[in-house]
Amino acid sequence: VLILLLAIFIDQFSKFLAGFLGLKIIFNEGVSLGLLGNLSSVFLAIFSFLILLLIFIFLKKDWLFNPIASGLFFGGAISNIVDRIFYGSVRDWLKIPFFEIYNNLADWFIFVGLGWFLVVIWWTSNKKSKKLV
Repeated sequence: VLILLLAIFIDQFSKFLAGFLGLKIIFNEGVSLGLLGNLSSVFLAIFSFLILLLIFIFLKKDWLFNPIASGLFFGGAISNIVDRIFYGSVRDWLKIPFFEIYNNLADWFIFVGLGWFLVVIWWTSNKKSKKLV
C-alpha cells in the first residue's frame, strides 16, 4: 500500500510541477497513445477501474506476493484514473525522444510494475518446473 500511495503522490506531484515549470502538457483523452479518445472520460474512468479490479481479483495471490510490482502498477493506474476524474483526461508531459508521443510517470510505473510482475511470475514458474524434473 505504501508503494501504491507513493506512486500516486510522485506522479501527481510531477504533473503539478511540470505545469508549474511551464513544460508542455498534453491532455490525453484516450487510453494508450490516445486510443478510444472519442469515449467520455467518465466512461473511461469507470472502465479503467473495472479492468483494474478484474486484474486484481483474478491474479490476487500473485499480486500480493509481489508488493513492489503491484504497488507500482496499481499506483500508476489509479493516478491516471484520478486525472480522468479531475481533468477529464490524463496529463502527459514526458516526451519520448524522436517521436511526438508524450506520457507521464504513472505510465512508466505501470510499465515497470507489469514487467516486474511478469518476470517474477516467469521466474517462479520456471523454478517450479525445474524442481519437478
